[in-house]
Amino acid sequence: MSRASRRQSQEPSDTDAPTSGKKRLLMEIQESEVALEREKLEFKKMKFEKEFQEREKERDERREIREVEIRRTDAMTALIQQLLASAPRK
Repeated sequence: MSRASRRQSQEPSDTDAPTSGKKRLLMEIQESEVALEREKLEFKKMKFEKEFQEREKERDERREIREVEIRRTDAMTALIQQLLASAPRK
């Protein structure tokens, strides 16, 4: 007895549909993961940029405070020198 070989039809069968559905689902999941990773990286980028701007602002504020202190010290030094110069000497 010889058996006839099975012909595979070109039409998708019921067993092929779930496989392509699974592949499609896996692709969608991978795309979602990639999108999530991109979103995560964008968030980190925004966070680092915000931190950089805050550090820059704090640096500017400290520079301004130093400049005010230097002007104040210079003014006090000039006042002391003026008082010493105008004070009668013994």
